[in-house]
Amino acid sequence: MAFLVAALSNLPFRNDSTVSDRRYSSNQIRDAIEADLRAIVQIYNSAIASRVSTAQLQPVTLETRREWFHAHSPAHYPIWVAEVKGTVAGWLSFREFLPRCAYRGTVEISLYVSDEFRRRGVAREMLHEAIARFPPTRGAFAGGVNFCR
Repeated sequence: MAFLVAALSNLPFRNDSTVSDRRYSSNQIRDAIEADLRAIVQIYNSAIASRVSTAQLQPVTLETRREWFHAHSPAHYPIWVAEVKGTVAGWLSFREFLPRCAYRGTVEISLYVSDEFRRRGVAREMLHEAIARFPPTRGAFAGGVNFCR
């Protein structure tokens, strides 16, 4: 399942991993570390192979995604992973939406869940976390959500 959402913002993300309303599960959502990259690539390549949710046609490599990983920052364009019993079940990343002045502060959210954890609320919980960490002073979510099954 993938989501693409644009959010208006000019402030950094709240980096508090404790959100008071965790109604979906007790999965841990945390900033991704480089050791998570192998699981992130596997989940993404699975989406490419199934043609479910990405326009990418060829699998990505660990090396090509390493550059992408290092282009993110926990304060401005974070990558989060959802862990279920020590296994990376899904990941969410933020990036600049468009480099045009009118979209300044707008971000795109990409969200992918491993095949074995789909339809268990992982994506819903990650999106809920993104909204919960979204400071009210930033504006509102704008844009579309792409649900692919």
